[in-house]
Amino acid sequence: MAIRNSLNIRYAVIGEFDEKTIEYIEAQIGEKLEPHDSLYKGDYWMHRRNDPELNIELRINVDPMYDSASDPEEEYYFDYTNKDCALLLDIDGDPMLVGEINSRISCNPKFRLVLKEDYTW
Repeated sequence: MAIRNSLNIRYAVIGEFDEKTIEYIEAQIGEKLEPHDSLYKGDYWMHRRNDPELNIELRINVDPMYDSASDPEEEYYFDYTNKDCALLLDIDGDPMLVGEINSRISCNPKFRLVLKEDYTW
């Protein structure tokens, strides 16, 4: 069995959601993000490919299943520690490719790096 490496990074996107944010991310990755929706995640945008592996997900930092009558306030956000950020951007896959994208996105002060993990399996 071959050993595989993966790099996972997360950015919290400062400010409000707008279409220009999606366009900026698409320009940095050179791919289109496809819109999706789900009961669990709400509206989100995604791109996946296999060779080299790359998974990108942009989602609104609000839990659509939040119930103000019964849930504590901190459960309103997917990432409460970054509640000032409207969006969360997750990028994982091939370490070299993710690293290249990271170097481009990290130059934008609107994007706050909140997680970086290397995986080997």
